[in-house]
Amino acid sequence: MTAEVNQALSSNKKFTVVLKHDTEDKSNNYRYAQYLTREYPEAGYRPQLIMS
Repeated sequence: MTAEVNQALSSNKKFTVVLKHDTEDKSNNYRYAQYLTREYPEAGYRPQLIMS
């Protein structure tokens, strides 16, 4: 994965990682985790650090 990230960064592209649940298919494709960068265009999906 390091090579893919470095390639995306060197070509000024965005890189997204999506982890799929082992039972995910077309009928239930809501089971996933997505980790986006702080530069993601939609602010609601950017990572946040919340301390309490």
